[in-house]
Amino acid sequence: MIEVTEKDIGRRVVYRPDREKEPGFITSYNKYFVFVQYEKTRGDTSMATRREDLVYTG
Repeated sequence: MIEVTEKDIGRRVVYRPDREKEPGFITSYNKYFVFVQYEKTRGDTSMATRREDLVYTG
């Protein structure tokens, strides 16, 4: 699980489900979710993701 602050906006993360890892970057967050723009997703849509499903890269 990650702890997100304002300085983490734009930071690269990896979604770690049981099957496949998916890289992306943080676009925003709130009390409940981290919003991530995933590389496989086209367009400007960020996906709400649980903090416990993310790890920072690098």
